[in-house]
Amino acid sequence: GKAIVNKTGLGSSAALVTSLAGALVHHFPPSVKDEETDDEDAKLDLNEMTHNLAQISHCYAQGKVGSGFDVSAACHGTHVYRRFPICLLPDLLQQLEVLESHSDNAKVALQHLVEMTPWADNMVQPPRQLPKPLQIVLADIRGGSESPGMAKKVLLWKHDAHMKDPTAKIPFWGDLVVLNSKVVELFQQLEQASEDDLDVLSTQKASEWPSESILSQLSTAFQGIRKNLKQLGDAAGVPIEPDEQTALCDATMQVPGVVAALVPGAGGYDAIACLYIDRPQVLESIGQVWANYPDKIICPLGVRASTSGIRLEQKED
Repeated sequence: GKAIVNKTGLGSSAALVTSLAGALVHHFPPSVKDEETDDEDAKLDLNEMTHNLAQISHCYAQGKVGSGFDVSAACHGTHVYRRFPICLLPDLLQQLEVLESHSDNAKVALQHLVEMTPWADNMVQPPRQLPKPLQIVLADIRGGSESPGMAKKVLLWKHDAHMKDPTAKIPFWGDLVVLNSKVVELFQQLEQASEDDLDVLSTQKASEWPSESILSQLSTAFQGIRKNLKQLGDAAGVPIEPDEQTALCDATMQVPGVVAALVPGAGGYDAIACLYIDRPQVLESIGQVWANYPDKIICPLGVRASTSGIRLEQKED
């Protein structure tokens, strides 16, 4: 029979597109570049071209120019992402929408954007890994909500809010920018955290941590992000963090050693992510909460944070 694979909502489409783009770029490298060269700049160009082709393909498949963070993560692994200039793609995508427009002009424009590396400075920034004391666990809950449709509704709401009053700030957007920057800052500070302190904090709920501790501040920042995203979703009519997911995240936050529990990606009903102090008993306790959670089938995934993105596998003899 036909195999049915549930969509996890965790960037699977971006990973698939990036893998295919990487295979094509490495199998058909530009004539001016030699894949076997020792020139590090040439090797970097192939990686950046993979990123560019994957971004274009993913935007075309989804019918919109998204943030691109999922493709960037598939290419580069863990990093702080700065979005590429949105003005790069709409004209090309519009040409590609009409089959008759797959002309020499469209091909030239596509080649130019794929080979233009990088698209912008500082798109990929440190830190390039989670702080050593932390780890992340992801779980699939059930079939995925349609991320492209949800994201489109949020962008339409944002556009309408701007059109009503071009001088007003978009609600929640500015707060999210500040909180995201705060998370990056605290991640960098966590590298200096004492192992003894972490052992103690791993036995306590986040609500019990000293307010001056870096982990407490990090947990508070993530809770602020959750609050703003939920309110944004309510305003846009999109279930970014539906009430069922709020209850699950809140229950997970009661586990000692958990820093943050949230709905990843575009939101919806399909997954949960949990950031925790990397101690075996913390992960075991998270698993127990999820295994015994009523009315939901929560399946932890065997994935961890990675410091590397796409890589070229060597064929076995």
